[in-house]
Amino acid sequence: MQTREPTCRTGTTDAQSRWRVGLLALFVTSSALITQGRAEEPSPAYKITDGRPWTMTTSSRVGKLVLFRNGTGKMTGGPLDLSPTWRATPEGICLKPGGLLPEQCVQLVRTEQGYAGLAAGRTKFTLQR
Repeated sequence: MQTREPTCRTGTTDAQSRWRVGLLALFVTSSALITQGRAEEPSPAYKITDGRPWTMTTSSRVGKLVLFRNGTGKMTGGPLDLSPTWRATPEGICLKPGGLLPEQCVQLVRTEQGYAGLAAGRTKFTLQR
């Protein structure tokens, strides 16, 4: 008399089920290790949002910019003092100077003196300390 391996409701044997569970466990474990090894680089925005003043130079003005970790800041040196808000992006920062002025997103690139804010390949502003 020949014995058959018990089958599940799906028609698979216990050995096949154990093999599939083992394969799934291997996949989940390797996925977790890959994700853990590839930690996201923090946005460069967090390097400039320390509450200390930066000299901000645009094509037409030089002023002071202070950004805080809570997404707010201060801009002085223009016709009006502004209270900007900001948010981090993977490659830089988006600044909304305040009022009706539009948000401007830039890539932050490290320079010898500080950072440059680039958009569409052009320097929009520089930050120096």
